[in-house]
Amino acid sequence: MLWYIPVILKVLTAHVLFPWVSKHVGMKHSIQKRNFLNFSFCALVALLWAIWRGQLVFNETTLFIFGVGIANGLAAYCQWKAISINLSRNSLFTFFDDVIAVSLSCMILHESRFINLLSGTGIAASFLAVVFFAIRDYRKKTETGNSLIPASFYFYVGFYSLVWGVATFLMKLWGVQHISVSTFVCFWYAGAWVGSLSIFVYVKRYHHQINPPFVRRDFGYVGIMGSMMMIALALGYMAYERAPQTIVQPIFLVSEMVLPALIGLWIFNERKGFRMADWFLIGLAIAGGALVAVSYGN
Repeated sequence: MLWYIPVILKVLTAHVLFPWVSKHVGMKHSIQKRNFLNFSFCALVALLWAIWRGQLVFNETTLFIFGVGIANGLAAYCQWKAISINLSRNSLFTFFDDVIAVSLSCMILHESRFINLLSGTGIAASFLAVVFFAIRDYRKKTETGNSLIPASFYFYVGFYSLVWGVATFLMKLWGVQHISVSTFVCFWYAGAWVGSLSIFVYVKRYHHQINPPFVRRDFGYVGIMGSMMMIALALGYMAYERAPQTIVQPIFLVSEMVLPALIGLWIFNERKGFRMADWFLIGLAIAGGALVAVSYGN
């Protein structure tokens, strides 16, 4: 399979379909309950997939994947907590995990050798566009006045950025080591389920939160969103198997910023306050991602 096929499919799944479905679903339940049900669904399906493929393998590597998966379950909760405190300020930090992953690939896997003038220009343009877009978005959303940001916000951001940055690099490393997709997804989501379960039990026991009950339709939404999460993860892993992370990650970074923004603008009519500078930054990000993509051969 050509390297850009799983890249395109992941972009469509994670950065087009998932934001669109999330916007429509709008489930009014606690973060921890939503994460727990999503990861429960993913863990069950991934386990059945690995068994069906005969790739349920227990060794030191899969145990390590399981451990990183636990951290991923905790990181997902931290991201939602950071968003609930301040969405616009959280947007300033969304690219940190990408920076960590690409930096680790350059230092440990020596993937800087894949960066040429074309891809280097594209990477620089992408990162600059994302940073300035986030800053502009933050300023627009705080024109009415800034609220005090608690120290816990920076803990949540720092934790999920570090976990996802290292985890994204490790996905590339496991791909190089030829860990199968089904094995990786199975142990990843098994760990994420344990992480989400620990958060769910902790909050329920010590914070005594009361949540509205789930109805049958909510479980259907969980199945749809969980399926897209798992498919996007598998496609991302397949992309890391086939191309350097220094090439793939900037493309994911651009699509993560640009495509949900365009969906909000054109499908959900969120164009109020959007200026020419914002369009310029989106265009710069797309151009940067395109330069990175065309710089790497088939």
